[in-house]
Amino acid sequence: MTIGDLESAVQSALEALRSLQVSAEAQPAKSLLLPEGLSPVVEFLSGGPGDADPKAAADEWNPLTGRILITFRPTASVNGGNGTSDVERGAPTPNAPARFHPVPIRGEPASATLLADRGSL
Repeated sequence: MTIGDLESAVQSALEALRSLQVSAEAQPAKSLLLPEGLSPVVEFLSGGPGDADPKAAADEWNPLTGRILITFRPTASVNGGNGTSDVERGAPTPNAPARFHPVPIRGEPASATLLADRGSL
């Protein structure tokens, strides 16, 4: 078994949880792990520089120093039989969580700083 096999197994296990009935207390966690309209993508990270090699033997990944990264991608759905998925068209996914959260930054605009550094201001 390889690290890539482990990633696929964890990804499949997460998808299998969709049909599992859970208590009301566990429902928020299930919704967080399996958002509607999104599919999980699992990556095993080595804890060192770079990612764990998916072709490496599974026993080379160490759970004490490594990490498991779960990201999400929109579930491709074909619309209207035209063969173009929402993902290919760049259509927004309903109920998809926002991935960008702007943060206010104090100071002068970057363009003014760059021009001042170049002596053009």
